[in-house]
Amino acid sequence: MHPDSGRLALKLHEELAELTRFRALLAQESAVLQSTDIDRLPELTSGKAAAAAGLGSLLKARDATALAMGHGTRRTGMEAWLATLPEAVRKENAEHWARLLLLGEECRSEHELNGKLIALRMAQNQKAMTALLSAGGQPLTYGPDGQQRIGTGGGRTLGSA
Repeated sequence: MHPDSGRLALKLHEELAELTRFRALLAQESAVLQSTDIDRLPELTSGKAAAAAGLGSLLKARDATALAMGHGTRRTGMEAWLATLPEAVRKENAEHWARLLLLGEECRSEHELNGKLIALRMAQNQKAMTALLSAGGQPLTYGPDGQQRIGTGGGRTLGSA
């Protein structure tokens, strides 16, 4: 067994713990997006960005360790490393690796869902703005830069050419 195997196992464990925290942030974000209280969204977004940066650093450190051990990077490097471990150690680390991969897929799915929820919220907000502006007698116009203008004149009314 390579002398740095313990370091790589520790990096794998740290990455799994951080990805678990990231998954929890995604779940919180999803809950906020599905509720009427979206005031927590900026806080969650900054926490998610920090966690993503931390995950990136952990991934780079894991890759660097695996590469220094002669195993390559990413999935192939980890699988090569796992193949070199004694059975008892391999089983535990293989379980951590499998959990990391599964959790990564869960995070990807949750992130995609959250993106769809954000798009839905934006569309709802746009419809509400359009309805409010129409009800207020303010024409919805667009300026030369393509941005909406509210009753300022000098633009084109939506649907006119």
